[in-house]
Amino acid sequence: HKVTEVLEVPFARSLFSFNADEGKCLRCNGLGMEEEIDLKKLIVHPEKTIREGALAPTLPTGYIMYSQVTIDVLNEVCKAEGFHVDIPWNELTDEQQNVILYGSEKIKVPFGKHSIESRLKWTGIKAKPREDGFYKGMIQIMLDILRRDRNANILKYVSAITCKDCRGKRLNKLALSILIHDHSIA
Repeated sequence: HKVTEVLEVPFARSLFSFNADEGKCLRCNGLGMEEEIDLKKLIVHPEKTIREGALAPTLPTGYIMYSQVTIDVLNEVCKAEGFHVDIPWNELTDEQQNVILYGSEKIKVPFGKHSIESRLKWTGIKAKPREDGFYKGMIQIMLDILRRDRNANILKYVSAITCKDCRGKRLNKLALSILIHDHSIA
């Protein structure tokens, strides 16, 4: 026999509304969808090397937007991890691809798209000094930008997916945990 405990606890109506702070899923803000960086939009030429432009945001100069490092600095990060930027993307292991996408803490590197040599040639411009740190990875940098500024440049690499917390139901865990005749409000 199935034993069901019936609780008579008053709940505010707002708990069952994805438009209310009390009821909405906090991850997707009650939308049921969330945005993520889409690797299919980011990796456009998997047969090319990183230096040749395997990644969509590679500029003609070779600088990869959202990496925050020059290609030579990125190559130093790769070398510390046992590979280099002149291997075709589709020949890199998942772990090596993850270094580019999600970062590395093997060595500290200088951030910025201009080398110290080019900065020394600037006249009349006060260049922000480069900072050293671990390479964060493109995905984290892109997500940070997406959270701050949903501009057209970053949205080119974004796709909407079903929210991982509420699975598209738009409500938070408390609201979804309350059952009526063995069914949630969703």
